[in-house]
Amino acid sequence: MVTIFATLGWEPKSVIPSLKIRDNVEKLIVYHSPDKKGEDAYEKLWGYCSSIKLPLKSVKLENQFDLIKTAKEIRKDLRKYSGKDIVFNITGGTKVMSSAALLACILEAVPAVYCNEKTGKEETLPLLQIRYEDFLTKPQKNILMVIKQLGGECNAVDIAKKTGLRKATVSHHIKQLEDMGLVVVETSKKDSRKKSVKRLESVELLLE
Repeated sequence: MVTIFATLGWEPKSVIPSLKIRDNVEKLIVYHSPDKKGEDAYEKLWGYCSSIKLPLKSVKLENQFDLIKTAKEIRKDLRKYSGKDIVFNITGGTKVMSSAALLACILEAVPAVYCNEKTGKEETLPLLQIRYEDFLTKPQKNILMVIKQLGGECNAVDIAKKTGLRKATVSHHIKQLEDMGLVVVETSKKDSRKKSVKRLESVELLLE
């Protein structure tokens, strides 16, 4: 049995194809805006699901325009279904909602689909079924956590003191993290002779 997750816009038509092509759906979980249009769309979808006796769960996204917060909320829900058969339809909703859902799917290695507006058919997105945080070593994760603890910006010396690693080792890991696009190294505003390390906000998702 499969559980379908979906972002819902103002009409349920982008979600329904994912239900019609499967005969083993046990539940539908939809994310939608808390405004009237979002509620109306949910009511329409509820009517359809009731007619086919399919359990439907509503998740109102209070932070629907905040990419990171929305992605974290969706990811938390996906983890509750870890190891189970799930699919995420990211067609509906705002661009932020769909992007957040896609990001959560990438991080949790969840299959993502969308419904083609012209054909009405569901198409699978070509995502790699891997967990991206698995590519980080333990020292790299620790360094990212330390940068967060130090306010999101610091230098290699600060990190070395906090982690107990040698400065040369810290610098090596920072270079790797920079190559991965997870941190930015730039001239310190306080001292032009030093380099500061800034962690990107989106990295928060890798440390959940």
